[in-house]
Amino acid sequence: MSIRLYADGLRCAIYEEAPGGGDPLEPTSLMNRPVINPSGWISNIYFHSDFDYYGTAQYSPSVTLSHAALTGLTRAITISLNFLGNLTTADHLLQTHNLGYIPRFMVAVGDQMIPQGTPIQDGGLGKKRFVCPYATTTEIRLFEVIYTDDTTLSAVSQTYRVLTFDNQAVDPILDQLLIQPGDVVFGQGKFRMDRPPIRAVAPGESPFSIPTSRTAAVRNGSLRVVLPNGSTYDLGPFTGSLPTPSFINVQSGVI
Repeated sequence: MSIRLYADGLRCAIYEEAPGGGDPLEPTSLMNRPVINPSGWISNIYFHSDFDYYGTAQYSPSVTLSHAALTGLTRAITISLNFLGNLTTADHLLQTHNLGYIPRFMVAVGDQMIPQGTPIQDGGLGKKRFVCPYATTTEIRLFEVIYTDDTTLSAVSQTYRVLTFDNQAVDPILDQLLIQPGDVVFGQGKFRMDRPPIRAVAPGESPFSIPTSRTAAVRNGSLRVVLPNGSTYDLGPFTGSLPTPSFINVQSGVI
C-alpha cells in the first residue's frame, strides 16, 4: 500500500492507505479510512493531527547536583528508650523553562528513568535518599527526602537529564500543512519543525523510556520495581512476583 499525505480544513495526516481504493482527494474513500478514523487504523498512521504529540520545548542533557550527607542521630525519649534516626528534605532546580504553564516532562537519573518511590541512594536498612521531580510554570525542580538511622548517609553527586515538552495545541493562525525550506508545520502546530516530538530509539540509546505495562507491585508490605534496563529493586522483603514489563525507549526530536 502507498504512504499518503492528506490535508484539508479539518485535519492533516500521513498514513498508509487502507484497502478498497477510491479517490485519494475524497476523505470518505475507503483508502482514506485512516484519515477519518485514525484510532481504528492506528497501525497505518505515521502522523495525524487528532493525536497529542510530545513536542520538545527544552532538553538539558546533564544537570549535576551535589546531595548533602545526613548525619545519624540518637534521641533519648526516656531513660530506657532511645529513638534512632534523622530526616531532612531539600529542594533543587533542574531546569528553567519559562513556558508560563506547567508542562509535561521526563527526568532521568543518570542513565535511566526510575519510578517514583525508588531511592537513588540506598545505605542499607534505615538509610535512604529519595527524589521526586515536579514542574512549575517556570521551572523543573527536584524535591529530596533523606532519612538515616544513628549513622551517617554519605553525600553523593548525581547527574540528571531533563526533557520538557511543549503544549502543542492547535494554533488557528498556523496552516494545516506547510512545507518550505527550514520550516514544516502539520495540523496547525501539532507538529512543528522547531519543536519536534519525541521519537522511538533503540534500547539503550536513550535514558528516557515509556513503559507499556505496570512496573511496580506491592507484596508482604514491601515494594518491587522493574527498571528500564531490566533490573529489579526491592524495598523491603518482597515475596511476590512481577512480570517483566516492556518499555519504549524515546529521545528528544532535536537529538
